[in-house]
Amino acid sequence: MKQIAEFMVRQCKKLSDRRVIALGIFVFYLMVGFGILMVRMSRMKRRITKEFSGAIADKSAEELRHMVAFVAIYLVIGLVVYYVIQMIWAYNQRKTTALINNVENLLMDAAYKPENFQLAMEEMNRYCSSAVTALVYEEDDTHKTKIIGDSEMRRGIYSAAHERRLDLYACAAEHPNGAILRPTRKMKRDFPLTYAFMEQYHADNIILVPVLGTNGEVRDVAGMAHSARPRYALELLKSLACPMSLAMHNYRYFTVVKNSGTTDALTGLQNRLAFDRWMEQTNADGMIRFGCVYIDVNELHTINNRDGHEAGDRMLIEIAKLLLAQFAVDTVYRIGGDEFVVVSEKMEKKEMESRMAMVDRILAQKNYYISYGLAWDTDSFNPKELVHVAEERMYEAKFLYYQRKEQRNLDAMPEAEMVKGEASEEAVRTFTDVAWQHFRGVFEVDPVTDTAKCLFLPNYFYDVLVKSGGSFRKGCYAYVEAMVDKAYFRAIDEFFNYEQLMQMLDRGEEPIVRYRRIDGQGIAVRVYPLENYSETRHMLWILETIN
Repeated sequence: MKQIAEFMVRQCKKLSDRRVIALGIFVFYLMVGFGILMVRMSRMKRRITKEFSGAIADKSAEELRHMVAFVAIYLVIGLVVYYVIQMIWAYNQRKTTALINNVENLLMDAAYKPENFQLAMEEMNRYCSSAVTALVYEEDDTHKTKIIGDSEMRRGIYSAAHERRLDLYACAAEHPNGAILRPTRKMKRDFPLTYAFMEQYHADNIILVPVLGTNGEVRDVAGMAHSARPRYALELLKSLACPMSLAMHNYRYFTVVKNSGTTDALTGLQNRLAFDRWMEQTNADGMIRFGCVYIDVNELHTINNRDGHEAGDRMLIEIAKLLLAQFAVDTVYRIGGDEFVVVSEKMEKKEMESRMAMVDRILAQKNYYISYGLAWDTDSFNPKELVHVAEERMYEAKFLYYQRKEQRNLDAMPEAEMVKGEASEEAVRTFTDVAWQHFRGVFEVDPVTDTAKCLFLPNYFYDVLVKSGGSFRKGCYAYVEAMVDKAYFRAIDEFFNYEQLMQMLDRGEEPIVRYRRIDGQGIAVRVYPLENYSETRHMLWILETIN
Protein backbone atom coordinates (compact mmCIF):
# COMPACT_ATOMS: atom_id res chain seq x y z
CA MET A 1 0.00 0.00 0.00
CA LYS A 2 2.84 2.33 0.83
CA GLN A 3 4.41 1.79 -2.58
CA ILE A 4 1.06 2.40 -4.27
CA ALA A 5 0.57 5.63 -2.30
CA GLU A 6 4.08 6.88 -3.23
CA PHE A 7 3.38 6.03 -6.87
CA MET A 8 0.13 8.01 -6.78
CA VAL A 9 1.90 11.01 -5.20
CA ARG A 10 4.56 10.94 -7.91
CA GLN A 11 1.93 10.81 -10.62
CA CYS A 12 -0.05 13.65 -9.07
CA LYS A 13 3.06 15.84 -8.95
CA LYS A 14 3.40 15.42 -12.69
CA LEU A 15 -0.10 16.82 -13.19
CA SER A 16 -1.12 20.45 -12.86
CA ASP A 17 -3.03 21.54 -9.77
CA ARG A 18 -6.20 21.86 -11.82
CA ARG A 19 -5.97 18.34 -13.18
CA VAL A 20 -5.39 16.92 -9.68
CA ILE A 21 -8.52 18.72 -8.51
CA ALA A 22 -10.53 17.44 -11.49
CA LEU A 23 -9.28 13.90 -10.93
CA GLY A 24 -10.14 14.13 -7.24
CA ILE A 25 -13.67 15.31 -8.03
CA PHE A 26 -14.15 12.48 -10.51
CA VAL A 27 -12.89 9.82 -8.03
CA PHE A 28 -15.16 11.26 -5.34
CA TYR A 29 -18.03 11.16 -7.82
CA LEU A 30 -17.38 7.46 -8.55
CA MET A 31 -17.07 6.58 -4.87
CA VAL A 32 -20.42 8.24 -4.14
CA GLY A 33 -22.03 6.39 -7.05
CA PHE A 34 -20.70 3.01 -6.00
CA GLY A 35 -21.69 3.74 -2.42
CA ILE A 36 -25.26 4.39 -3.48
CA LEU A 37 -25.19 1.17 -5.57
CA MET A 38 -23.89 -0.92 -2.65
CA VAL A 39 -26.54 0.45 -0.29
CA ARG A 40 -29.38 -0.28 -2.67
CA MET A 41 -28.08 -3.81 -3.44
CA SER A 42 -27.76 -4.54 0.27
CA ARG A 43 -31.40 -3.52 0.86
CA MET A 44 -32.55 -5.63 -2.03
CA LYS A 45 -30.65 -8.68 -0.73
CA ARG A 46 -32.31 -8.40 2.69
CA ARG A 47 -35.73 -8.13 1.09
CA ILE A 48 -35.14 -11.23 -1.08
CA THR A 49 -33.87 -13.21 1.89
CA LYS A 50 -36.93 -12.30 3.98
CA GLU A 51 -39.70 -12.83 1.57
CA PHE A 52 -38.58 -14.92 -1.33
CA SER A 53 -41.34 -15.50 -3.83
CA GLY A 54 -41.76 -15.30 -7.56
CA ALA A 55 -43.44 -11.88 -7.52
CA ILE A 56 -40.83 -10.47 -5.22
CA ALA A 57 -38.03 -11.98 -7.33
CA ASP A 58 -39.48 -10.41 -10.44
CA LYS A 59 -39.76 -7.09 -8.69
CA SER A 60 -36.20 -7.36 -7.34
CA ALA A 61 -34.90 -8.25 -10.78
CA GLU A 62 -36.67 -5.21 -12.18
CA GLU A 63 -35.13 -3.02 -9.49
CA LEU A 64 -31.73 -4.52 -10.25
CA ARG A 65 -32.08 -3.65 -13.91
CA HIS A 66 -33.09 -0.09 -12.96
CA MET A 67 -30.16 0.09 -10.60
CA VAL A 68 -27.68 -1.07 -13.24
CA ALA A 69 -29.12 1.42 -15.71
CA PHE A 70 -28.89 4.19 -13.08
CA VAL A 71 -25.25 3.32 -12.38
CA ALA A 72 -24.44 3.27 -16.11
CA ILE A 73 -26.08 6.67 -16.65
CA TYR A 74 -24.38 7.97 -13.52
CA LEU A 75 -21.00 6.88 -14.82
CA VAL A 76 -21.62 8.29 -18.29
CA ILE A 77 -22.67 11.66 -16.88
CA GLY A 78 -19.65 11.65 -14.60
CA LEU A 79 -17.30 10.92 -17.50
CA VAL A 80 -18.90 13.58 -19.70
CA VAL A 81 -18.65 16.20 -16.93
CA TYR A 82 -15.06 15.21 -16.24
CA TYR A 83 -14.01 15.51 -19.87
CA VAL A 84 -15.90 18.79 -20.31
CA ILE A 85 -14.07 20.21 -17.29
CA GLN A 86 -10.81 18.86 -18.68
CA MET A 87 -11.50 20.46 -22.07
CA ILE A 88 -12.30 23.81 -20.48
CA TRP A 89 -9.16 23.71 -18.37
CA ALA A 90 -7.07 22.54 -21.32
CA TYR A 91 -8.42 25.46 -23.36
CA ASN A 92 -7.52 27.88 -20.58
CA GLN A 93 -4.12 26.25 -20.27
CA ARG A 94 -3.47 26.65 -24.02
CA LYS A 95 -4.67 30.25 -23.79
CA THR A 96 -2.33 30.93 -20.87
CA THR A 97 0.57 29.21 -22.65
CA ALA A 98 -0.06 31.25 -25.80
CA LEU A 99 -0.15 34.44 -23.72
CA ILE A 100 3.12 33.56 -21.98
CA ASN A 101 4.79 32.74 -25.32
CA ASN A 102 3.55 35.99 -26.84
CA VAL A 103 4.75 38.04 -23.86
CA GLU A 104 8.13 36.26 -23.88
CA ASN A 105 8.55 37.02 -27.59
CA LEU A 106 7.78 40.69 -26.94
CA LEU A 107 10.21 40.85 -24.03
CA MET A 108 12.92 39.16 -26.10
CA ASP A 109 13.07 42.21 -28.42
CA ALA A 110 12.34 44.82 -25.74
CA ALA A 111 16.01 45.81 -25.37
CA TYR A 112 16.01 47.71 -28.66
CA LYS A 113 12.20 48.09 -28.89
CA PRO A 114 11.21 49.54 -25.50
CA GLU A 115 7.61 49.89 -26.65
CA ASN A 116 7.40 46.08 -26.37
CA PHE A 117 7.28 46.44 -22.58
CA GLN A 118 4.01 48.35 -22.95
CA LEU A 119 2.62 45.81 -25.42
CA ALA A 120 3.51 42.90 -23.12
CA MET A 121 1.84 44.55 -20.13
CA GLU A 122 -1.27 45.29 -22.17
CA GLU A 123 -1.57 41.56 -22.91
CA MET A 124 -1.12 40.67 -19.24
CA ASN A 125 -3.51 43.37 -18.07
CA ARG A 126 -6.24 42.20 -20.44
CA TYR A 127 -5.85 38.56 -19.45
CA CYS A 128 -6.04 39.19 -15.70
CA SER A 129 -8.72 41.95 -15.88
CA SER A 130 -6.57 44.28 -13.78
CA ALA A 131 -6.92 48.02 -13.33
CA VAL A 132 -3.19 48.55 -13.97
CA THR A 133 -0.11 46.49 -14.73
CA ALA A 134 3.27 48.03 -13.92
CA LEU A 135 6.98 47.32 -13.96
CA VAL A 136 8.86 49.51 -11.48
CA TYR A 137 12.62 49.71 -12.06
CA GLU A 138 15.59 51.79 -10.97
CA GLU A 139 17.59 53.92 -13.38
CA ASP A 140 20.11 56.65 -12.51
CA ASP A 141 19.22 56.29 -8.78
CA THR A 142 15.55 57.07 -9.44
CA HIS A 143 12.47 54.86 -9.61
CA LYS A 144 10.89 54.71 -13.06
CA THR A 145 7.85 52.87 -14.30
CA LYS A 146 6.53 51.19 -17.39
CA ILE A 147 2.79 51.12 -16.79
CA ILE A 148 -0.56 50.75 -18.56
CA GLY A 149 -4.19 50.60 -17.46
CA ASP A 150 -6.63 52.86 -15.64
CA SER A 151 -5.55 56.46 -16.21
CA GLU A 152 -6.14 57.77 -12.66
CA MET A 153 -4.49 54.86 -10.90
CA ARG A 154 -1.69 54.85 -13.50
CA ARG A 155 -0.88 58.48 -12.72
CA GLY A 156 -0.98 57.67 -9.02
CA ILE A 157 1.47 54.78 -9.30
CA TYR A 158 3.72 56.77 -11.63
CA SER A 159 3.88 59.72 -9.24
CA ALA A 160 4.24 57.58 -6.11
CA ALA A 161 6.98 55.42 -7.61
CA HIS A 162 9.01 58.38 -8.86
CA GLU A 163 8.72 60.16 -5.51
CA ARG A 164 9.48 56.90 -3.66
CA ARG A 165 6.12 56.99 -1.87
CA LEU A 166 5.61 53.25 -2.39
CA ASP A 167 7.48 50.62 -0.38
CA LEU A 168 7.20 48.15 -3.24
CA TYR A 169 10.79 47.00 -3.01
CA ALA A 170 10.36 46.20 0.70
CA CYS A 171 7.15 44.30 -0.09
CA ALA A 172 8.86 42.34 -2.85
CA ALA A 173 11.84 41.49 -0.63
CA GLU A 174 9.42 40.30 2.08
CA HIS A 175 7.67 37.99 -0.41
CA PRO A 176 10.36 36.43 -2.64
CA ASN A 177 7.81 34.08 -4.27
CA GLY A 178 5.32 36.84 -4.93
CA ALA A 179 2.19 37.73 -2.99
CA ILE A 180 -1.37 39.00 -3.21
CA LEU A 181 -1.52 42.01 -0.91
CA ARG A 182 -4.81 43.17 0.54
CA PRO A 183 -5.55 46.24 2.69
CA THR A 184 -5.45 44.48 6.04
CA ARG A 185 -4.27 45.62 9.45
CA LYS A 186 -1.03 43.67 9.03
CA MET A 187 -0.50 45.38 5.66
CA LYS A 188 -1.09 48.77 7.25
CA ARG A 189 1.45 47.99 9.97
CA ASP A 190 4.17 46.47 7.78
CA PHE A 191 3.85 48.52 4.58
CA PRO A 192 2.02 51.77 5.36
CA LEU A 193 2.88 53.53 2.09
CA THR A 194 1.46 50.81 -0.14
CA TYR A 195 -1.54 50.48 2.20
CA ALA A 196 -2.23 54.22 1.91
CA PHE A 197 -2.07 53.95 -1.88
CA MET A 198 -4.57 51.08 -1.91
CA GLU A 199 -6.94 53.03 0.34
CA GLN A 200 -6.66 56.16 -1.78
CA TYR A 201 -7.47 54.38 -5.05
CA HIS A 202 -9.81 51.73 -3.57
CA ALA A 203 -7.67 48.87 -4.80
CA ASP A 204 -8.90 45.50 -3.48
CA ASN A 205 -5.54 43.89 -4.10
CA ILE A 206 -2.00 44.42 -5.33
CA ILE A 207 -0.14 41.46 -6.80
CA LEU A 208 3.65 41.78 -6.54
CA VAL A 209 6.44 39.58 -7.86
CA PRO A 210 10.14 40.51 -7.45
CA VAL A 211 12.22 40.61 -10.63
CA LEU A 212 15.74 39.60 -9.69
CA GLY A 213 19.04 40.96 -10.97
CA THR A 214 22.06 38.97 -12.10
CA ASN A 215 23.28 38.62 -8.49
CA GLY A 216 19.93 37.49 -7.11
CA GLU A 217 19.00 40.89 -5.65
CA VAL A 218 15.55 42.46 -6.06
CA ARG A 219 16.29 44.76 -9.01
CA ASP A 220 12.77 45.47 -10.27
CA VAL A 221 9.18 44.82 -9.22
CA ALA A 222 6.38 43.57 -11.48
CA GLY A 223 2.82 43.96 -10.29
CA MET A 224 -0.88 44.40 -10.92
CA ALA A 225 -3.49 46.32 -8.98
CA HIS A 226 -7.22 45.76 -8.47
CA SER A 227 -7.25 42.51 -10.47
CA ALA A 228 -10.48 40.55 -10.91
CA ARG A 229 -8.41 37.36 -11.10
CA PRO A 230 -5.66 37.82 -8.50
CA ARG A 231 -4.59 34.15 -8.37
CA TYR A 232 -4.27 33.99 -12.14
CA ALA A 233 -2.34 37.27 -12.01
CA LEU A 234 0.07 35.93 -9.41
CA GLU A 235 0.76 32.73 -11.34
CA LEU A 236 1.21 34.67 -14.57
CA LEU A 237 3.67 37.15 -13.03
CA LYS A 238 5.63 34.32 -11.42
CA SER A 239 5.84 32.56 -14.80
CA LEU A 240 7.14 35.74 -16.47
CA ALA A 241 9.51 36.90 -13.71
CA CYS A 242 12.53 35.24 -15.33
CA PRO A 243 11.86 36.57 -18.88
CA MET A 244 11.30 40.04 -17.37
CA SER A 245 14.61 39.83 -15.51
CA LEU A 246 16.45 38.89 -18.71
CA ALA A 247 14.64 41.60 -20.70
CA MET A 248 15.51 44.32 -18.15
CA HIS A 249 19.15 43.17 -18.03
CA ASN A 250 19.38 43.36 -21.83
CA TYR A 251 17.55 46.70 -21.86
CA ARG A 252 20.01 48.25 -19.39
CA TYR A 253 23.03 46.84 -21.21
CA PHE A 254 21.75 47.97 -24.60
CA THR A 255 21.00 51.45 -23.21
CA VAL A 256 24.55 51.76 -21.85
CA VAL A 257 26.05 50.65 -25.17
CA LYS A 258 23.75 52.93 -27.16
CA ASN A 259 24.43 55.94 -24.93
CA SER A 260 28.17 55.37 -25.01
CA GLY A 261 28.01 55.76 -28.78
CA THR A 262 25.54 58.65 -28.89
CA THR A 263 26.54 60.73 -25.85
CA ASP A 264 29.23 63.40 -25.79
CA ALA A 265 31.73 62.48 -23.07
CA LEU A 266 32.52 66.08 -22.06
CA THR A 267 29.10 67.73 -21.88
CA GLY A 268 26.77 64.73 -21.54
CA LEU A 269 24.74 65.96 -24.50
CA GLN A 270 23.78 63.81 -27.45
CA ASN A 271 26.54 63.73 -30.06
CA ARG A 272 26.84 63.89 -33.84
CA LEU A 273 25.86 60.23 -34.28
CA ALA A 274 22.64 60.78 -32.32
CA PHE A 275 21.91 63.89 -34.39
CA ASP A 276 22.46 62.03 -37.66
CA ARG A 277 20.11 59.27 -36.49
CA TRP A 278 17.50 61.86 -35.58
CA MET A 279 17.86 63.41 -39.03
CA GLU A 280 17.44 60.00 -40.71
CA GLN A 281 14.35 59.25 -38.64
CA THR A 282 12.89 62.70 -39.30
CA ASN A 283 13.45 62.36 -43.03
CA ALA A 284 11.86 58.90 -42.96
CA ASP A 285 8.80 60.20 -41.10
CA GLY A 286 8.21 62.85 -43.75
CA MET A 287 7.39 66.51 -43.28
CA ILE A 288 7.11 67.61 -39.66
CA ARG A 289 6.99 71.03 -38.09
CA PHE A 290 10.00 71.96 -36.02
CA GLY A 291 12.47 74.74 -35.33
CA CYS A 292 16.26 74.54 -35.33
CA VAL A 293 19.00 76.59 -33.67
CA TYR A 294 22.56 76.18 -34.96
CA ILE A 295 25.14 77.43 -32.43
CA ASP A 296 28.86 78.06 -32.77
CA VAL A 297 31.17 79.01 -29.90
CA ASN A 298 33.21 82.13 -30.56
CA GLU A 299 36.93 82.24 -29.79
CA LEU A 300 37.20 78.71 -28.44
CA HIS A 301 40.52 78.27 -30.21
CA THR A 302 41.80 81.53 -28.71
CA ILE A 303 40.82 80.46 -25.19
CA ASN A 304 42.45 77.05 -25.66
CA ASN A 305 45.72 78.66 -26.80
CA ARG A 306 45.68 81.44 -24.22
CA ASP A 307 44.30 79.71 -21.09
CA GLY A 308 44.65 76.03 -21.89
CA HIS A 309 42.21 73.36 -23.00
CA GLU A 310 40.74 72.99 -19.51
CA ALA A 311 39.44 76.56 -19.75
CA GLY A 312 37.93 75.76 -23.14
CA ASP A 313 36.29 72.63 -21.69
CA ARG A 314 34.80 74.67 -18.85
CA MET A 315 33.35 77.06 -21.43
CA LEU A 316 31.74 74.20 -23.39
CA ILE A 317 30.32 72.61 -20.23
CA GLU A 318 28.82 75.94 -19.14
CA ILE A 319 27.19 76.41 -22.55
CA ALA A 320 25.77 72.86 -22.41
CA LYS A 321 24.31 73.49 -18.93
CA LEU A 322 22.59 76.68 -20.03
CA LEU A 323 21.14 75.00 -23.12
CA LEU A 324 19.79 72.15 -21.00
CA ALA A 325 18.25 74.67 -18.62
CA GLN A 326 16.24 76.11 -21.51
CA PHE A 327 15.59 73.07 -23.74
CA ALA A 328 14.71 69.40 -23.24
CA VAL A 329 17.69 67.05 -22.96
CA ASP A 330 16.62 65.02 -26.02
CA THR A 331 16.61 68.14 -28.24
CA VAL A 332 20.18 69.41 -27.63
CA TYR A 333 23.17 68.02 -29.54
CA ARG A 334 26.88 68.74 -29.61
CA ILE A 335 27.75 67.94 -33.21
CA GLY A 336 31.33 69.26 -33.32
CA GLY A 337 34.10 70.69 -31.20
CA ASP A 338 32.45 74.12 -30.93
CA GLU A 339 29.08 73.48 -32.59
CA PHE A 340 25.72 72.75 -30.97
CA VAL A 341 22.27 72.18 -32.45
CA VAL A 342 18.89 72.50 -30.75
CA VAL A 343 15.77 71.08 -32.44
CA SER A 344 12.22 71.33 -31.13
CA GLU A 345 8.91 70.14 -32.51
CA LYS A 346 6.79 71.66 -29.73
CA MET A 347 8.21 75.14 -29.16
CA GLU A 348 6.99 78.27 -30.92
CA LYS A 349 9.45 80.45 -32.79
CA LYS A 350 9.16 83.45 -30.43
CA GLU A 351 9.73 81.27 -27.38
CA MET A 352 12.78 79.69 -29.01
CA GLU A 353 14.20 83.13 -29.83
CA SER A 354 13.53 84.31 -26.28
CA ARG A 355 15.26 81.32 -24.72
CA MET A 356 18.31 81.63 -26.96
CA ALA A 357 18.54 85.36 -26.20
CA MET A 358 18.58 84.47 -22.50
CA VAL A 359 21.35 81.91 -23.03
CA ASP A 360 23.36 84.47 -25.03
CA ARG A 361 22.90 87.15 -22.36
CA ILE A 362 23.94 84.90 -19.45
CA LEU A 363 27.01 83.66 -21.34
CA ALA A 364 28.05 87.24 -22.14
CA GLN A 365 28.00 88.01 -18.42
CA LYS A 366 30.56 85.21 -18.00
CA ASN A 367 32.65 86.55 -20.94
CA TYR A 368 31.62 83.62 -23.11
CA TYR A 369 30.23 84.39 -26.56
CA ILE A 370 28.28 82.39 -29.11
CA SER A 371 26.90 82.98 -32.58
CA TYR A 372 23.67 81.27 -33.54
CA GLY A 373 21.16 81.08 -36.34
CA LEU A 374 17.53 80.10 -36.04
CA ALA A 375 15.36 78.56 -38.75
CA TRP A 376 11.70 77.56 -38.66
CA ASP A 377 9.43 75.39 -40.77
CA THR A 378 8.39 78.47 -42.74
CA ASP A 379 11.92 78.50 -44.19
CA SER A 380 11.79 74.89 -45.42
CA PHE A 381 9.80 71.73 -44.88
CA ASN A 382 12.87 69.58 -45.52
CA PRO A 383 14.69 68.89 -42.21
CA LYS A 384 18.14 68.79 -43.83
CA GLU A 385 17.56 72.08 -45.64
CA LEU A 386 16.16 73.65 -42.49
CA VAL A 387 19.29 72.80 -40.52
CA HIS A 388 21.39 74.18 -43.39
CA VAL A 389 19.43 77.46 -43.27
CA ALA A 390 20.07 77.73 -39.53
CA GLU A 391 23.79 77.03 -40.11
CA GLU A 392 24.05 79.76 -42.76
CA ARG A 393 22.40 82.25 -40.42
CA MET A 394 24.83 81.26 -37.71
CA TYR A 395 27.76 82.07 -40.03
CA GLU A 396 26.21 85.46 -40.76
CA ALA A 397 25.91 86.14 -37.03
CA LYS A 398 29.48 84.94 -36.47
CA PHE A 399 30.83 87.28 -39.12
CA LEU A 400 28.91 90.22 -37.63
CA TYR A 401 30.29 89.37 -34.17
CA TYR A 402 33.90 89.50 -35.36
CA GLN A 403 33.24 92.50 -37.55
CA ARG A 404 31.87 94.47 -34.61
CA LYS A 405 34.74 93.37 -32.42
CA GLU A 406 37.29 94.31 -35.03
CA GLN A 407 35.68 97.69 -35.47
CA ARG A 408 35.91 98.32 -31.72
CA ASN A 409 39.61 97.44 -31.87
CA LEU A 410 40.05 99.68 -34.87
CA ASP A 411 38.35 102.58 -33.10
CA ALA A 412 40.56 102.07 -30.06
CA MET A 413 43.77 101.97 -32.12
CA PRO A 414 45.58 105.33 -32.68
CA GLU A 415 45.54 106.31 -36.33
CA ALA A 416 49.29 106.90 -36.19
CA GLU A 417 49.78 103.17 -35.73
CA MET A 418 47.80 102.48 -38.87
CA VAL A 419 49.23 105.07 -41.18
CA LYS A 420 52.54 106.83 -40.60
CA GLY A 421 52.75 110.49 -41.62
CA GLU A 422 51.52 113.97 -40.84
CA ALA A 423 48.25 113.90 -42.77
CA SER A 424 45.10 115.37 -41.30
CA GLU A 425 42.62 113.27 -39.36
CA GLU A 426 40.12 113.65 -42.21
CA ALA A 427 42.66 112.35 -44.73
CA VAL A 428 43.47 109.38 -42.53
CA ARG A 429 39.78 108.48 -42.17
CA THR A 430 39.18 108.86 -45.90
CA PHE A 431 42.20 106.70 -46.68
CA THR A 432 40.96 104.09 -44.20
CA ASP A 433 37.49 103.99 -45.76
CA VAL A 434 38.89 103.68 -49.30
CA ALA A 435 41.66 101.23 -48.43
CA TRP A 436 39.28 99.05 -46.50
CA GLN A 437 37.43 98.27 -49.73
CA HIS A 438 40.59 96.78 -51.26
CA PHE A 439 42.87 95.69 -48.41
CA ARG A 440 42.30 93.60 -45.31
CA GLY A 441 45.71 94.09 -43.80
CA VAL A 442 49.32 95.11 -44.39
CA PHE A 443 52.09 93.73 -42.14
CA GLU A 444 55.83 93.93 -41.81
CA VAL A 445 56.76 90.40 -40.74
CA ASP A 446 60.02 89.18 -39.22
CA PRO A 447 60.17 85.43 -39.96
CA VAL A 448 63.14 84.91 -37.64
CA THR A 449 61.34 86.12 -34.49
CA ASP A 450 57.81 85.37 -35.79
CA THR A 451 56.63 88.92 -35.00
CA ALA A 452 54.77 91.51 -37.07
CA LYS A 453 54.15 95.25 -37.16
CA CYS A 454 50.79 96.50 -38.44
CA LEU A 455 51.02 99.10 -41.20
CA PHE A 456 47.31 98.78 -41.86
CA LEU A 457 45.27 97.11 -39.13
CA PRO A 458 42.98 94.29 -40.33
CA ASN A 459 39.67 93.45 -38.75
CA TYR A 460 39.89 91.11 -35.80
CA PHE A 461 43.64 90.58 -36.18
CA TYR A 462 44.96 93.10 -33.70
CA ASP A 463 43.18 91.43 -30.78
CA VAL A 464 44.32 88.03 -32.03
CA LEU A 465 47.95 89.12 -32.12
CA VAL A 466 47.77 90.46 -28.57
CA LYS A 467 46.22 87.26 -27.24
CA SER A 468 48.71 85.08 -29.12
CA GLY A 469 51.59 86.75 -27.34
CA GLY A 470 52.72 88.62 -30.44
CA SER A 471 53.27 85.42 -32.45
CA PHE A 472 52.28 86.16 -36.04
CA ARG A 473 51.98 82.46 -36.89
CA LYS A 474 49.63 81.73 -33.96
CA GLY A 475 47.61 84.83 -34.71
CA CYS A 476 47.18 83.77 -38.33
CA TYR A 477 46.05 80.27 -37.35
CA ALA A 478 43.53 81.70 -34.87
CA TYR A 479 42.24 84.02 -37.61
CA VAL A 480 41.97 81.15 -40.09
CA GLU A 481 40.16 78.99 -37.53
CA ALA A 482 37.53 81.65 -36.92
CA MET A 483 37.08 83.39 -40.28
CA VAL A 484 38.18 81.14 -43.17
CA ASP A 485 36.23 78.47 -45.02
CA LYS A 486 37.55 75.08 -43.91
CA ALA A 487 38.09 73.99 -47.52
CA TYR A 488 41.15 76.29 -47.68
CA PHE A 489 42.84 75.21 -44.45
CA ARG A 490 45.32 72.88 -46.15
CA ALA A 491 46.41 75.40 -48.78
CA ILE A 492 46.99 78.06 -46.12
CA ASP A 493 48.90 75.63 -43.91
CA GLU A 494 51.22 74.72 -46.83
CA PHE A 495 51.70 78.41 -47.65
CA PHE A 496 52.60 79.37 -44.08
CA ASN A 497 56.17 78.09 -44.13
CA TYR A 498 58.74 80.84 -43.42
CA GLU A 499 61.67 78.89 -44.84
CA GLN A 500 59.82 78.11 -48.07
CA LEU A 501 58.70 81.75 -48.39
CA MET A 502 62.27 83.05 -47.96
CA GLN A 503 63.55 80.63 -50.60
CA MET A 504 60.90 81.83 -53.06
CA LEU A 505 61.77 85.49 -52.37
CA ASP A 506 65.47 84.69 -52.85
CA ARG A 507 64.62 83.29 -56.29
CA GLY A 508 62.65 86.44 -57.15
CA GLU A 509 59.27 84.71 -57.03
CA GLU A 510 56.09 86.27 -55.58
CA PRO A 511 54.42 83.95 -53.03
CA ILE A 512 50.63 84.11 -53.12
CA VAL A 513 47.71 82.14 -51.68
CA ARG A 514 44.01 82.68 -52.23
CA TYR A 515 41.10 81.67 -49.99
CA ARG A 516 37.52 82.53 -49.10
CA ARG A 517 36.19 83.64 -45.77
CA ILE A 518 33.07 82.10 -44.22
CA ASP A 519 31.07 85.11 -45.45
CA GLY A 520 32.08 84.31 -49.05
CA GLN A 521 34.58 87.18 -49.43
CA GLY A 522 37.65 86.22 -51.47
CA ILE A 523 41.10 87.16 -50.10
CA ALA A 524 44.56 86.99 -51.68
CA VAL A 525 47.70 87.05 -49.52
CA ARG A 526 50.85 88.32 -51.30
CA VAL A 527 54.35 88.45 -49.80
CA TYR A 528 57.04 90.94 -50.94
CA PRO A 529 60.64 91.48 -49.76
CA LEU A 530 61.51 94.82 -48.12
CA GLU A 531 64.34 96.97 -49.53
CA ASN A 532 66.78 95.71 -46.88
CA TYR A 533 65.48 92.13 -47.12
CA SER A 534 68.92 90.63 -47.66
CA GLU A 535 70.02 92.04 -44.29
CA THR A 536 66.85 91.84 -42.14
CA ARG A 537 64.89 89.12 -43.93
CA HIS A 538 61.76 91.19 -43.24
CA MET A 539 58.75 90.64 -45.52
CA LEU A 540 55.71 92.67 -46.43
CA TRP A 541 52.43 90.73 -46.21
CA ILE A 542 49.44 92.26 -48.02
CA LEU A 543 45.89 90.91 -47.69
CA GLU A 544 43.66 92.19 -50.50
CA THR A 545 40.08 91.48 -51.50
CA ILE A 546 39.35 89.57 -54.72
CA ASN A 547 36.21 88.39 -56.47
